[in-house]
This record gives sequence, C-alpha cells and structure tokens, in this order.
Amino acid sequence: MKKLLLLVLFVSSAIAAQSKYQQGMQKAFQLWEEGKMTEASQLFERISNAEPLKWKPAYYAAMTEILSSFGLKDEKKTKRKIDKSSGVFGCC
Repeated sequence: MKKLLLLVLFVSSAIAAQSKYQQGMQKAFQLWEEGKMTEASQLFERISNAEPLKWKPAYYAAMTEILSSFGLKDEKKTKRKIDKSSGVFGCC
C-alpha cells in the first residue's frame, strides 16, 4: 500500500512539474501582458535560441517586435524593429 501511494505521489508530481521551456514561455507571456514588450521579446528570443526545434518562441519574439513598432514616430526605430523581427526567423 505504501509503495502504491509513493508511486501515485511520484507520478502526480512529475505531471505537475513544468519544464524550463514552459516556465520561460509563461514568464514571457506574463511580461507581454504587463506591457513589457521588449523584455518579453528578449525572453522569447532566448527561449528560441535554447530550443531551436520549437517554432513558437521565435514566432512570438517576432510578433512582439512587430506589435511594439506600431505607433512609433521614428522611422529608423520602426525599421530596426521590423528588421529584427524578420531576423528572428532567419529569413528576408
């Protein structure tokens, strides 16, 4: 009975545990919700570099860069953000 209880506890804790990828993505989305677009984009980029086979961090890094360029008056800053967003995917 004790072994069964220990097994159940171990399995449930393994299921509840989050990977560093999931924790990082949650933190980046939290930063985004708080309006900290630059920090969110940088975190998405770091996650993307650490997890090159996952496409979502690169996608969201580019998206936050593009969205943060809306409303900018300085054309150079806007161009830099757009260029950075296309560089995240390694295209263009």
